Amino acid sequence: MAALRDPRCKESQATIAAALNGNYQEEHLFELKVAVEMFDAYSVKIQECELAGQVVLNDLAGDSYVEPEKQASDWRIMGNGFSFNPQALITALAGQDLLSLPGLGPATVITLISECGLDMTRWPSAKHFVSWLGLSPQNKISGGRVLSSRTRQGATRAGSAFWMAAVPISRTSTALGAFQRRLSARVGKGKALIATARKIAILYYNMLRYGMAFQEPGALAYQQASQERHVRGLERRAKALGYKLVATG
Repeated sequence: MAALRDPRCKESQATIAAALNGNYQEEHLFELKVAVEMFDAYSVKIQECELAGQVVLNDLAGDSYVEPEKQASDWRIMGNGFSFNPQALITALAGQDLLSLPGLGPATVITLISECGLDMTRWPSAKHFVSWLGLSPQNKISGGRVLSSRTRQGATRAGSAFWMAAVPISRTSTALGAFQRRLSARVGKGKALIATARKIAILYYNMLRYGMAFQEPGALAYQQASQERHVRGLERRAKALGYKLVATG
């Protein structure tokens, strides 16, 4: 059993073998046997669903899709991956590399395609799209005063997909990661997460609607641009008060 450990495991085969020594009770072994059999059965059914979905995606892509030589390895099924290589199929469907967007994996993109389709003209603008997703503030105004600006409760399945895509962004060195960390320190993690999901959705809309290619500027470029905006704001405030901002360094 120790020889079958995951190749990424840091511990040696001898350490794993020593850890497997113990008092195995019969009821525990039976429970483990049933769990493994259920895992294998569900894995087979998941693969059948993936292959059925692959047939549908192939029909939608038509002649624009060319089957890649290298397929996804079987172990990816164990990690909620796919039994086929979805990257080329998604690119053929969308005409853009949607997987280049931060936080979007194959499963998320296929979910978005199934929920939103590929025709973004149904939404006149990106603002309409994020509003439909439930990621934009729903302002409640009475007597000219904004009483509330919370997002709509019960987001769509596509909106939830963008929200889940934004969760790991804060731990990355991307521009969106820097944006989420800065906003999180100012307004809290919850609002920063929704704002990041909204930005990802806008990028997704622009790629499909206008064919805009995504280029990752990086966290450093975002921080520099944020600092420049802050300086310009200080200069405007100083000018309004009759002063002039002078750099010391």
